[in-house]
Amino acid sequence: MTELDQLAVVAGATTGDFAPFDPKASIPLATDLSGGPGYSRILADAAQSLHARLRQDKELCTAIGQPVVVHGKTRGDVRDLSRIKRDQIIPAMKALLHSLAHVASAPAIQSNGSIRRQSCVAIPLDRGAFGKGQVYDDLSHSAFRGLVLALVQVGWLQMVPAHYDASSGRRSRTRVRPTTPFLDWMVLHGLVFPYHPKGIQKAKAQAEGELLQVSRRRADGRKVKQILARPLNTDEQILPDLNKALMKQRLSCPMTSYSQYEALCDFKEGRPRFLLGGQKNVYRVFSEEDGRAGRLYGHWVQGLPKEYRRQLTINGKPTAELDYGGMQMALLYARQGKPMPDTEDLYAVPGYRRDDMKAVLVRSVGTATRSKALSALRQMLREAGGFRKGRDVELYDAFWGFHGGMSPHQGGNEAAWAELQAVDSRLALCVLGSLLDQGVTAIPIHDSFVVEERHADLTGEVMKREFTSMFPGASVTVKAC
Repeated sequence: MTELDQLAVVAGATTGDFAPFDPKASIPLATDLSGGPGYSRILADAAQSLHARLRQDKELCTAIGQPVVVHGKTRGDVRDLSRIKRDQIIPAMKALLHSLAHVASAPAIQSNGSIRRQSCVAIPLDRGAFGKGQVYDDLSHSAFRGLVLALVQVGWLQMVPAHYDASSGRRSRTRVRPTTPFLDWMVLHGLVFPYHPKGIQKAKAQAEGELLQVSRRRADGRKVKQILARPLNTDEQILPDLNKALMKQRLSCPMTSYSQYEALCDFKEGRPRFLLGGQKNVYRVFSEEDGRAGRLYGHWVQGLPKEYRRQLTINGKPTAELDYGGMQMALLYARQGKPMPDTEDLYAVPGYRRDDMKAVLVRSVGTATRSKALSALRQMLREAGGFRKGRDVELYDAFWGFHGGMSPHQGGNEAAWAELQAVDSRLALCVLGSLLDQGVTAIPIHDSFVVEERHADLTGEVMKREFTSMFPGASVTVKAC
């Protein structure tokens, strides 16, 4: 029986009477409120905002003097927060907000070789923890207790009261957990973010000598990056100026709810699945040797899933992401000097699922031969539970029959991905350079570009023009992601 269940029995209630959570998944109320640059201001502003909100809450004002009942017992009365001195209530709010935001920011952490969940803050409500010489000597007991009870009253905190376990002789502190409205409020006020409270490491300028790198696979299978010591070629010469411009951008990925933030957490690894800040420089990475592949990497926005990139702002302004439609197929047609089919969707092969057709393309350009592509397709189909004998051949022939003469396996060359990436990376450099000449700084996401929304039309025109310049007579579609 969990601690929460035991408390329910004592109170004469069933365990379904209140939301279940593990009271042991807690941290103590923080005494150190330090953080990265700007965090102190964010925390102070949030405390002021919460103070104003609670003082103006009509239901809370109506409840002043009434008992706050938790698990069948009165835990105190609702205080009139307007009568508590600001120099007492604001520090209490900052301490509580900081601690709650910390568990919200890291709902799962690595601890002693295992993953530990965090959801609660253990708080002192008795006078013994406050006052001169005590752990929380800089906080007012009356103000802190009044704040906690007010938040419980408005439904922003769930509470498991302190209790004594006679069997172990241990007394546990009161634990509180923020409810969904409070979690959403903290997200909107910028209190919840990865690596709380320090935040993501500030971006540093990339040394010019590190702009070109080669990724090589070692004998043990691991990949290592090595600096490529050669002068920048004509297309690459925009990289230093591009990085200077990228470093000047103020980027933000605001979220509107805690569920959005929680989705970025990897609960199996105890860390974020991706970052909301970091390096803003880009560098070119070749595969195994100079000239092979060569896409741009390094910018933290490249690691954001598409649904989060839609929320990105540059210098406080909304953004747009422009993408080449069916880029790999467009390049396959262009290198053959043939026009693209007159269709909006290159994967719309009659009688077949779009996802299956796209899977054929991905596995075809990533393998050197038809047989290897079919093997990769069979593996995909087995993992998806949709494999039957001959299905791989059927899908392969359907797609490349629809796009006659475009199969990358016809020439018997190595996997086409390296050649295609070499082309799309050169194209990306041309687009970035042309935009930079016109005062527009774009963040490259391989064959798409993120710009301020007001520059979307210009970016689309430049993307089409540079493609036609590289492949005279060919055309390509550009769409907003």
